[in-house]
Amino acid sequence: MIATILPNASGGFPGVMYNEKKVLHGKATLLEMSGFGTLGQTDVPTTKEIIQYLEDYSDQNFRIRKPQFHLAISCKDNEMTNQQLLDFAHAYLNEMGYGDPNQPILIYAHHDTDNNHLHIVSSRVSPDGRKINDHNERRRSQKVIDKLLGHNANLQAEKDIKTALDFNFRSETQFKAVLEAMNYECYEKDGRITVKKGGMVQGSVSKDELTPYITNNENNPLTHNFNQLKAIFSKYRDVNSDIQGLKSDLRRIFGIELVFFGKKDSPYGYVAVDFHNKMVIEGAKIMNVKQLTDFSTPEEHFEKIDSFIDQCFRINPNITSRQLNRRLKRLKAYVKKDQIIFGTRMKPLKEFVAQSLDINNKIAWLKSFNPRSQEEINFLARIYRLDNREISRIKVNPNIPLSKSTLQFISDLRNLSDPYARFNHLKNSGYRIIRHDGHTFAYNPQKHIILDLDRLKIKVSPQQSKRQIGQNTAISIPNLKSLLDSGGSSGDNREWEVGTKKGWDEESGKQMSY
Repeated sequence: MIATILPNASGGFPGVMYNEKKVLHGKATLLEMSGFGTLGQTDVPTTKEIIQYLEDYSDQNFRIRKPQFHLAISCKDNEMTNQQLLDFAHAYLNEMGYGDPNQPILIYAHHDTDNNHLHIVSSRVSPDGRKINDHNERRRSQKVIDKLLGHNANLQAEKDIKTALDFNFRSETQFKAVLEAMNYECYEKDGRITVKKGGMVQGSVSKDELTPYITNNENNPLTHNFNQLKAIFSKYRDVNSDIQGLKSDLRRIFGIELVFFGKKDSPYGYVAVDFHNKMVIEGAKIMNVKQLTDFSTPEEHFEKIDSFIDQCFRINPNITSRQLNRRLKRLKAYVKKDQIIFGTRMKPLKEFVAQSLDINNKIAWLKSFNPRSQEEINFLARIYRLDNREISRIKVNPNIPLSKSTLQFISDLRNLSDPYARFNHLKNSGYRIIRHDGHTFAYNPQKHIILDLDRLKIKVSPQQSKRQIGQNTAISIPNLKSLLDSGGSSGDNREWEVGTKKGWDEESGKQMSY
């Protein structure tokens, strides 16, 4: 078991963006979201909303410059299920000071490695506004892990053996299959079945103790619908390219663990361990092992994916890459830029699909700014190269309220009497300032905020007065048209720029630094 507290060099909550991107690509699942008030109770929250909540929550203690707590917990292979890891994570968080029920917690399960692992994101601010103790944090973290593992391992093994005895198994082999499905190694010695995990013996049960269970179970008929199971196994075999992917899907979705016998790449048989119904089913009763492992070719997979994407566009012509990838997750695929990605293989998207996604992503990104006037829409549309027909899909909504943090930011701007000081405050807060069609706009591509400074009656200037600097410096706020025509800025005009240069990321529909 390894718990790694991940560093945060930039401040803010980049861990949310990292994990949500994994979810978008079908490589992670949000297992738990707690302590976020009403957020997410009526609708799936966006990444922006989650980050904004954590930032507003962390503002209770302005002295903490880097409030993000980002933890990765990983176990060897699959020796712990996601539920066992989740239980361990809660115990760990309690020990480390993050156990308050009102503490905002995000827990993600990642599926992109052979090891089961979780990522946890929270704030170092407690619900009462105090800083959660991080003194010798990494050293304390290891002590907590050693404590939890030492206390729990043998007790957990005893509990798992008792649970295995409750299953409807009909042989010693099937009983051992239940324990192997719980990620134990099993072997027989001195008339006992001994279980190991992490290279250490955790417990045992005598073979004589199993005999009455086997006898009783043989007299109880299995009640499973084998035709239904065959249909389920066939469906998930056809959207996977190997045994590991199939096993992962069946366990995660249906609580069924497949235990194979024989060589890893060419098993001669298997059993299905049904954790929901507590029974072990001989695989041959459902589907023989050759049929079960007869996976589709990559070409056949891509044909299914192409057909599925066409169907998604027929249902929703305005679908974005993010929305499409959520649907493609069931096929173990995702789109990135102009490619379909399935496992390690790629295939170009159809031209009309790539173009439509590009436009839909840009429109969705523009809408995320919640433009309150046609001037704001026109300004953003010019930046993201949208034409009039595409702009018509975006509606002005002047009644959308600004967030509390944005209103506070505007108030802080107005409290600065000097236009040059306001300009620098915008610049240092991540805003870009540009003139377009007679309006001065400040927009923040990271926080999805646009401010029409003229409409807000906030005057800014990128130059100090003559009295302050002793001479006249001819620097002006650049015009959007000249910037677009020239492909950027040069010379003195670089003073107005904020951050790094930007490029368009077609997958997320966002501007990315480069």
